[in-house]
Amino acid sequence: VQAISLISIEFFFVSCKINDIKTNRIAEARKRAGLTMDQLAERVGTSRGQIYQLEHGKRRLTQDWMERLAGILGCEAADLM
Repeated sequence: VQAISLISIEFFFVSCKINDIKTNRIAEARKRAGLTMDQLAERVGTSRGQIYQLEHGKRRLTQDWMERLAGILGCEAADLM
């Protein structure tokens, strides 16, 4: 039981780190492009809330989203991962 708990805790921290990477790269690319969340949302055709969720790992970053964001942010889709 203790081994399972340690594995679960380790998985949780690895998951958090992966989400932080996605979060930071989207936000960093947006800031580098000089855009606010509102401006990016308008250009992508979505809401600020949607951008917030993508940046904070609360919504899955699909290939479609990466391509849409990358085109506006002036980077490659893979740079957002």
